[in-house]
Amino acid sequence: MKSSSKMVNRTHIMRRSFTLIELLVVIAIIAILAAMLLPALNSARMKAYGANCAGNLKQQGSATAMYVDSNNGYFPVCNEPGNNYGFAYWRWQLSPYLGMNLEDHRLNNTKANAQIELAKGAFACPAFRPDYPAELAKKPMFGGGYGWNGYVNDGTTPVGMGYVAVYAHSSKVTKPGDTICSGDASNTCADSAQVTRYAFLYWPQYVSTIGLGTRHSDKMQCNMADGHVAALNEIELKTPAASGSSRYYYYKSNK
Repeated sequence: MKSSSKMVNRTHIMRRSFTLIELLVVIAIIAILAAMLLPALNSARMKAYGANCAGNLKQQGSATAMYVDSNNGYFPVCNEPGNNYGFAYWRWQLSPYLGMNLEDHRLNNTKANAQIELAKGAFACPAFRPDYPAELAKKPMFGGGYGWNGYVNDGTTPVGMGYVAVYAHSSKVTKPGDTICSGDASNTCADSAQVTRYAFLYWPQYVSTIGLGTRHSDKMQCNMADGHVAALNEIELKTPAASGSSRYYYYKSNK
């Protein structure tokens, strides 16, 4: 009887040990499968981000078209002297056409800098990861990850789609299907003191210090002047408007 009891106990112990080994094997298999699936899951997530971003830019395109129609053919500008929105001014101009009822900056200066709505909804790229989140949190309306193509040629003639109080007229945009209005801004800026420029599109000449917003499969998604959404890679963005020119084709309104 005692011998039989010992055999039962040993069998019981052996079974418990084998079950533990099985558990470890299963855990190892799950870990291997997870490691194999993570890249695919990450790729799927990035594709979802890209689709969401394209939808945001499509909304911006529709809002831009309505703004142009309501303002005698003129596009928004990146900034306007005397306002409290800085380089997010173009967003404030588009906001009524996106269903945002924001305080008029001229009527309520005390609340203008708190307009965090300008970095939400259609102004928020899900893949935007700013290098200076703490500083940007103090000025949230410049977040979101989208910028306006606002460069000028001589201070009065827009090369882009509207600089500081220099508005571009639709009649001067000779190739609207190849001209960027707004798009993915870079995740960084010159330094932490310039987070207001997260709402501005830098030309590729600044790629070494600022970078480009090519965060969707190595492409920048853009709202073009004709309203369609394009995805442009770094080579395309760096293509000059003409041989020997320092102006970039997709950033130049009058070609």
